[in-house]
Amino acid sequence: MQAVERISYAGEEQRRSLRVPFAARLFVLSLDPSLIFAGHCETTAVNSHGCEIHASRGFEQGTRLCLGNLPGSHVAIAHVVHSSSAGLERKVYSYERGTTQRFRIGLELDTPGNIWGLEAPPSDWR
Repeated sequence: MQAVERISYAGEEQRRSLRVPFAARLFVLSLDPSLIFAGHCETTAVNSHGCEIHASRGFEQGTRLCLGNLPGSHVAIAHVVHSSSAGLERKVYSYERGTTQRFRIGLELDTPGNIWGLEAPPSDWR
């Protein structure tokens, strides 16, 4: 059984389901024909209605994204609800020097559910 740790965010009282810390590497693909983006992003927190990811770029609110590399080889469609700078991140590989800009992206799933594969999700996820 997975332990679920509660984390608090500003505005959490408006959330429809509890956010839990969860790190997963997703493959994210833009579904907007005017925006070319395909790459790996990391989740930091998830709930049954969406997640927060860290990405190498920001996205406009409403941008539709396809999330891949989910448990069970599933994919999900989500849209951006917020996008903000997370600051600079130092590159860790010796062949990459300097820093890179990182962004915190809030996503809302088109179809809510436990797409994250949590064995014991919070009770308000049902």
